[in-house]
Amino acid sequence: MKYTIKSPNQKYNGVSASVAFVEGVGETDSDYLVAWFKAKGYKVEADTEVVDKGEKPVEKTLSKMTTAELEAKAEELSIDLADCKNNAERAAKIADALELEE
Repeated sequence: MKYTIKSPNQKYNGVSASVAFVEGVGETDSDYLVAWFKAKGYKVEADTEVVDKGEKPVEKTLSKMTTAELEAKAEELSIDLADCKNNAERAAKIADALELEE
């Protein structure tokens, strides 16, 4: 699903958490970035376009996530990544926590 992200600064032009903004508006299809932006006070709107029923959403594997996506996922799961030095360590810590939840 695509989401429209609205910056608190309506005139913002730039990139935040890998999302390009023009006049305060950006787009993403990442649920993890949506959580991150919501936590930072951005407004998020889900686009209401109809998706092909044969299409299944694919969740990005932890090893392919960006730093921002990993941090958003960790925040969503209440995982502290302060001691992690790189994305491999972040992904491993999240994976370990997910295994404990099952």
